[in-house]
Amino acid sequence: MDSTPYTLPSLTSYCQPPHIANSLAILPYFRAIQPLVDNKADMDEIIEQLSKLNIPHEPETEVSVPENTFEHKRFISAVVQKFSTCM
Repeated sequence: MDSTPYTLPSLTSYCQPPHIANSLAILPYFRAIQPLVDNKADMDEIIEQLSKLNIPHEPETEVSVPENTFEHKRFISAVVQKFSTCM
């Protein structure tokens, strides 16, 4: 059940064995939420690891982040939930 108004890429169709997310699809979203989260160290680590998985370079998706604090939290939740479906 999807309780978020945010449209994110479907990562499950991009998962590669053994359970590797398409970092090209999700990395821009993690970069977008990075300034919004409290735990910068964990976010830096996730971005670093996803960058290592990056496949051939293509233009990175531009991600718009919501303006208000409540919507920030909903957006962060949507990104993390979508990412977790592939892990």
